[in-house]
Amino acid sequence: MKDLRRFTILIYFLAIGLSVPLQNFNITFSVALGGAISIANLSILGNMLSKLLNPVTSSRLAGAVSTALFAVRFLVIAFIFFIFADAGLIDFIALLAGLSVTVLSIFIWSLAVAPGLEPAFDANTLNEKSRV
Repeated sequence: MKDLRRFTILIYFLAIGLSVPLQNFNITFSVALGGAISIANLSILGNMLSKLLNPVTSSRLAGAVSTALFAVRFLVIAFIFFIFADAGLIDFIALLAGLSVTVLSIFIWSLAVAPGLEPAFDANTLNEKSRV
């Protein structure tokens, strides 16, 4: 997961670098804001999943905390978007491009790295796990 995060940050800075020659602050700011939110969400989701899948953690408590964090995260992101959109600083196409940084990096990373990985579920492991 650390390699994916590093690769996502590399793609993030590449996206910002590609937006700078457009010489429009709103576009560069929107790409940077969307990418930062996207990377933060990837990191938060990774931490939440590791806590949810931890056998020591109570599943009810972990579920309640993750639901509360999801709601708070959604409200904070909506508030940030509202503030910057109201100030006229957001170009929504560029914001969507910034938010797509993680999707693009996961896609590229899976094409480059995933062929060398062993699948978690294949026909053999599914057959072994489905036996009664």
